[in-house]
Amino acid sequence: MVFSGAAGNQTISSIAVDTLQNLTVNKAAGNVLLNKNIAMAGNMIVTLGALDMNGDTITMGTSALLSETPGNTVKGRGEITGALTIAAVTLVNPFGLGATIFSPAGMGPTVINRGHVTQAAGADSSILRYFDIVPAVNTGLGATLVFHYDKSELNSHLNSGLFLYRSTDTGKTWIKMGGALDTAAKTVTLSGITSFSRWTLATVPPAPGATALVSPFDNAANVIVNPTLVWNRLSTAVTYSVQVAADSLFSSLKINDSLITDTSKTIGGLANDSLYYWRVSAENAGGYGVWSAVQKFTTIIAIPSIVTLKTPANGDTVKADSVFLAWATGTPKVDRYRVDYATDSLFAVPTIDSAVSDTVKIMRGLQNNTTIWWRVRAHSVAGWGAWSAQYSFAVKRISVLAGLAAIPKTFSFTVSNRTGFMRYALPKAEDVSLRLYSLNGQLQSEPVNKHQGAGYYTVSMQKSIVAAGSYLVVFRAGDYHQKKMIFLMR
Repeated sequence: MVFSGAAGNQTISSIAVDTLQNLTVNKAAGNVLLNKNIAMAGNMIVTLGALDMNGDTITMGTSALLSETPGNTVKGRGEITGALTIAAVTLVNPFGLGATIFSPAGMGPTVINRGHVTQAAGADSSILRYFDIVPAVNTGLGATLVFHYDKSELNSHLNSGLFLYRSTDTGKTWIKMGGALDTAAKTVTLSGITSFSRWTLATVPPAPGATALVSPFDNAANVIVNPTLVWNRLSTAVTYSVQVAADSLFSSLKINDSLITDTSKTIGGLANDSLYYWRVSAENAGGYGVWSAVQKFTTIIAIPSIVTLKTPANGDTVKADSVFLAWATGTPKVDRYRVDYATDSLFAVPTIDSAVSDTVKIMRGLQNNTTIWWRVRAHSVAGWGAWSAQYSFAVKRISVLAGLAAIPKTFSFTVSNRTGFMRYALPKAEDVSLRLYSLNGQLQSEPVNKHQGAGYYTVSMQKSIVAAGSYLVVFRAGDYHQKKMIFLMR
């Protein structure tokens, strides 16, 4: 079958047979368009004009051979396909499709497909030719591929900058393989190929520019120790590199990952309450782009440690209607405590105070002949820590007379810099005075100046000052007196 002349497009659609012995395209004007799939048994020659597959398939028989001239080719959507056996140490251009293969090892039955749809490789897209090469034996080949192309297929690429690209997932992702370009012969040759898949040609794109970091934002605080880093996508990027370091020079790298294909990465292994620096760069076949601007963040402090209870000791007996619960200061950077106490060890109906700022709490109105269980947990910006061990104490007052069992044995006076509370104990009735002086000796206030009976007392000094600072506290109870320094906050 011969198509010739200077007329417009002609079609192959109504022939009686699907297999052609020979086909020649020699048209001074217009092309030949397929409107059905065909098979070739003999020669398919394109001398002048083009054979447009128009979305159909041409199947090459074992003796079929394609012959094209520069600028006059098979083109368009669709594929030319054929199958043959490639033996060891054989140089072959199957069916004349333009993929010359030499393999020291036999490849066995091999399917060759040639298409003309641009592939997403290189700068933006490939030339208008690709090959799918699928051999039965496809490992350890050590083969050479000579990829032939026509100038009409360059698809805006420069003839002088073509490289072979390979995809192992039918064109979703591409790897630059290189190869030796011969612009005169219009071939690119690559040796040492261990296995075949899809191949095309494209130019090398410029390296990507700098991306912008999104999260954590610069100088972010209280960042979790396993954060997800997020940055902007670059249209020319194939992969991204992320670095996280403990110093701004990135000499102490904590994370160094250069194989990221998305625009986020969840990392781990960071320490609490620590400063970190991070940056991202993009890469494509043209190389690595410049690093993004460096940003830094501080990780959140650790969850507070378990609080250690102090008094009353576990299993102790309290012989009063009130008691001081005390525990060790929690770490790190605790801002408050929660105290639970209940009359059962399961804390089914607990009394809760979650705003205790000191390491003591006074329980009043204890019922005689009861057992109290209590526990404490610490809070910080990181959240609540775990519960302490739970302690219990028994309330067994010797006398039911109010206050009789709560009489201390000795005088005592303590201050709390954290809360501004003063606590004192009187074993007997005395004239009591409590005075607050500035450091230059000026009396600031006198919250207590009266006769008081035996017992325990607590006084807050926060409302006795006009400004935060250090003060001298003077306590007198009869012949007992104490002087202490205290720092008070308004």
